Amino acid sequence: MAKTAPSNTAYLRVHGSDQYFLLDQDLITIGRKSDNLIILADDLKVSRHHATITREGGLFILRDAGSANGTFVNGQRVTEPRVLADGDEIRVGDTLFTVRLPEPDTHPRIMAAVEPPAPMEESRPDITETGSMRVGTPLSTDNPYVGPRTFTQQESDRFFGRDREASELFSLVMSERLVLFYAQSGSGKSSLINARLVPQLREAGMAVLPIGRVSGDLPPGIRQVDNIFTFNLALSLDESDGPPERFTHISIADCLARLTSLDGIHYYFDEQADLSAAGESDEYPQTPYVLIIDQFEEIITHHPDRWPDREQFFVQLAEAMRRDPMLWVVLTLREDYVASLDPYASLLPGHLRARFYMQRMSHEAALEAIQKPAEKFGRPFAPGVAESLVDNLRQIRVQSPVPGQAETALGQFVEPVQLQVVCFQLWEKLKDRPPAPISRQDLQELGNVDQALGQFYEEAIADVSAKTGVPETELRSWFETQLITEAGTRGAVYRGAHQTGGLDNRAVDMLVSKFLLRAEVRSGGVWYELVHDRLIEPIQLSNQRWRLQQPLLQMAHDWIESGRVPDKLLESKQLQAALTSNWRGLGPEVEEFLTASREAQRVRDEQARQKELAQAQALAEEQRKRAEAEAQAAARLRRRA
Repeated sequence: MAKTAPSNTAYLRVHGSDQYFLLDQDLITIGRKSDNLIILADDLKVSRHHATITREGGLFILRDAGSANGTFVNGQRVTEPRVLADGDEIRVGDTLFTVRLPEPDTHPRIMAAVEPPAPMEESRPDITETGSMRVGTPLSTDNPYVGPRTFTQQESDRFFGRDREASELFSLVMSERLVLFYAQSGSGKSSLINARLVPQLREAGMAVLPIGRVSGDLPPGIRQVDNIFTFNLALSLDESDGPPERFTHISIADCLARLTSLDGIHYYFDEQADLSAAGESDEYPQTPYVLIIDQFEEIITHHPDRWPDREQFFVQLAEAMRRDPMLWVVLTLREDYVASLDPYASLLPGHLRARFYMQRMSHEAALEAIQKPAEKFGRPFAPGVAESLVDNLRQIRVQSPVPGQAETALGQFVEPVQLQVVCFQLWEKLKDRPPAPISRQDLQELGNVDQALGQFYEEAIADVSAKTGVPETELRSWFETQLITEAGTRGAVYRGAHQTGGLDNRAVDMLVSKFLLRAEVRSGGVWYELVHDRLIEPIQLSNQRWRLQQPLLQMAHDWIESGRVPDKLLESKQLQAALTSNWRGLGPEVEEFLTASREAQRVRDEQARQKELAQAQALAEEQRKRAEAEAQAAARLRRRA
């Protein structure tokens, strides 16, 4: 959502947009990695840790962090610490920022000697469940809710409702060197790790490595690696800009042994590390450290052609734990993939017996997750209002005694993502109003749950369609026909080898990652359903509105229902207008309809051309005969003369 920066605050504005990043901390880090405060994940010219801005004595000082492509101010490369002035333009990769300061800065531009910034005391945002943050989506400093994304370590003060689970998981991790942490999709595993587990482990004196992942394709220029999952894990742990070729033949144990940190937060791979003395020096006391691999189901879902690498990965992980008794491991994954790890359990210490399952969010926990952030930010809910919102969010559909109908009831659970989406949008609409408790009237006027969830659904559908090429009309129809029954309750659809209910599994997997679907293992297979009944009505309303805005869909449907009669096809200007519209995402029915309309128009045009040609030929023949008659008449006159 676009934001207007306050006039009395220093900030960076993204060139060409109204998005901004506040310069409200003593250290601002910029880079492609998710542990930066300003994350430019999609700009491939940006280094993982590209630049920093520090606030020192009222000045804002920019430093390049040894980036590959440099940092530029007003077109000049930054080679020394540089004091920023209002209006300066900072270029990082292909991203351009404009500096806005409360007052003009008249200090010299170059500082010969400025002390380097102190190491950060806590990790920057580490987004693992919903993808990296991008320019235009700055961390919200004025909204206590995070919306449809994962909590970061920076936002631990806004994370509520999971204290019991956090305490139990922390206790298990402290007592077991290998823990399997699992829950249903969308339950908030990554948020719990970022906002609770990682800070708790560090407070207990343990080092925590960057959150690891095992998915990813080979970078350009690399054709083969020994183990694709080990390679990707090493890439995710190393926060330097070194070449990925270093990891093509590495093992997990060697990778971990060469990880080095100067501040206990950021890690880089040191090829020159002396492994012969590892664990033998008394100069540096050893600290227990934790490797957390998030979304570990990716070892099953990604690279099925590299299935032999799976077993070898578990062998390497076990060897790393054997070689280094200071290594702790937490594997987090979706509940529906736990059984897929059973064939490999015997390869690991403890045989994966130390497991922690996190239930879906109860309505009591949801109430805390709604009330506490609002109280913390000075706008609490009035008595009974948050309770009404929770009851709205936990509505479920049940079969009515009347055949073919459904009725609503209060369910046991609330979806955390839906809670955050609704509360985030409610707060955005309220934040410009004078401070006052959130009333029932505010909730009725601004907290429309159906509207918020409908927008959440629409944005997810549009993104999946754009990234997979599946027409939006096909996705919307799939939800209505496969996931919602005629009685208006949730249905379930079985996952096939390549498709699920006729929909490509790539699109299905993306819908799961968008927290619209939940997978469940039943009878030896995987079935999908909506994450919550509360989505049913917003989906139906959204689809209805969307179809009303797509007249071509209705025209194509009417034509097919009529038996494809030619009279219902488009003609002339109406056809031309349809062909210049964005019709390609409307599905095969519209494509067939427009193809038939074009063919019918071609036939009409050809018939008209033939008619014009015949008329021209007839006219020419008539003119020829007239000329011939006139010539004959003239000849007769000459003979008489």
